Formats: sequence, structure tokens, C-alpha cells
Amino acid sequence: KLDSIVKLGEGTYGEAYRAGSTVCKVVPFDGDSLVNGETQKKSEEVLEEALLCLTLNNLRTDQGDKGKDHSCDGFIETKDFWVCKGPYDPSLISAWEDWDSKHESENDHPKDFSNDQHYIIFVQADGGRDLEKFALLDYNEARSLLLQVTASLAVAESACEFEHRDLHW
Repeated sequence: KLDSIVKLGEGTYGEAYRAGSTVCKVVPFDGDSLVNGETQKKSEEVLEEALLCLTLNNLRTDQGDKGKDHSCDGFIETKDFWVCKGPYDPSLISAWEDWDSKHESENDHPKDFSNDQHYIIFVQADGGRDLEKFALLDYNEARSLLLQVTASLAVAESACEFEHRDLHW
């Protein structure tokens, strides 16, 4: 439902919103204007990201093939993609402004985009609190986190020669 949308966070190329039990990552693309001081992603780049999400989905153990050689639960499920054109919905604007009033957004206001702006929406499962807001309790919890990330990346590297070059929190 669009009336229950809450902005969760932001990155250089887009915004993340919770809508019910899903998280929607909204990324503008193929526009002429800068987004947060950066050139917008091209359609080829967002297609590549969408294909990557589907590839990582296939590594999830909940995809039906429990016996496959390369599987793990370390990647968030991507449920759907949408490509949209036009201005932000008023409920997204409201969620963006609520976030801005509490956190002082570093991103451009979505009202600044043209009325023919294209967006891709990545609809994903809600993976819980992001690591920036998560307090690790002790060494064992930190070790567990690092082992899970390392194991997931190893599965992806072995299965599809995946290489992540932007790990941070």
C-alpha cells in the first residue's frame, strides 16, 4: 500500500523505502540531469544490476533445489522489478520529506526530477536493520557476521564468478 511507505535510507544512486513487508529501492536512470551530483545510471547498467539480482536469487536455498552445489541464504531475495516514468508518487514524496526532517537527507529532492524521468524499482524482501544501525554485541557476533558474508561471497564466486568490489557499511 502506498499510504504505508517509509523511507529507510539512501545511497548515491537511489532511495530505499519500506512498503509493507518489502523494501523498494528506487533508482533514477537515463535522465540528463545529475542525481546527487552524479551522472545517472544508463539503462544498460540497471539491466545488469537486475540480472545480477536474479542470479543471486538462484543461489538462495529457498529456490527449491536444496541439493545444489552452490547455495546459501546470504543474499536478500529480489521479488520483482518495475520500470516507471514520471514524477514521484505523493506518498513517496511525503516519506522522503519525513526522512529529510529527521535525518537531513544528503540526496536531491525527488521533486527536482523531470516529469519524464525513468526509474527502476527493485522490490526485495526486508532483510531487517542495516549494518550501519546494528550494534554488534561481542566478538562472537562480529565473527559470525564476517563468516556469513565471506561464505556467501565464496558461494557466489564459485557459482558465477561473482566479485564484489564495493563492500562497506
